[in-house]
Amino acid sequence: MSELADPTAHTGRAVLMSGRWYNLPPEPRDVDFTVVLRALCGIRRYNGQLRTAAGIDPGWTVGHHTLSIVRWARAANEERNIQLGLLLHDNHEAWIGDIPGPVKRVREEVVDAINKLENDVDDAIFAAAGYTRPTREELKLIKYYDRGACSYECTVLGCDEHLLGRIIDRHGPADDPRGLAAHSWVATRNADEVFTCLLDEARSLGLPVS
Repeated sequence: MSELADPTAHTGRAVLMSGRWYNLPPEPRDVDFTVVLRALCGIRRYNGQLRTAAGIDPGWTVGHHTLSIVRWARAANEERNIQLGLLLHDNHEAWIGDIPGPVKRVREEVVDAINKLENDVDDAIFAAAGYTRPTREELKLIKYYDRGACSYECTVLGCDEHLLGRIIDRHGPADDPRGLAAHSWVATRNADEVFTCLLDEARSLGLPVS
């Protein structure tokens, strides 16, 4: 029986849009950043459940999110290691998807398993990028941009006041004009345009992309 015909042959494996099968977690040699960034542009943030005042899903993807915070950090003159950390911070979602926080926290054993898988995939991604895991201080700064993005995303996408109020109450107000400008600019771009911009950001930060 061929590998493709045998459904048991892929236990613990994943397939990317290139058509190649990869072990999960992947090896550094399996990481193709062009494929990864394209995949992020097809994954909806908030599990596709973002609610706006207009009642529509604006198509905001993990790629939009990533590009917004990288541009924000660049506008704030952050060091290369912070910008690269932000570009890479959700790359594992190309393999495992954007798992909502409530799903991760439903049971302690689920949290532990997902965190381990994310860390294992990150190890391969970071090795492929030649990126050392961030220090505690760098991680705090990366999380500042990542979490701060929530209020900007809701603001520029026109979320209803109830949802926006809850986001701001949890993550703080959108009070950095550089962050608002970055998110507003990215919000006018479709997924293909975001992908092109992500490739440019990756090249400028020294990532191997085609």
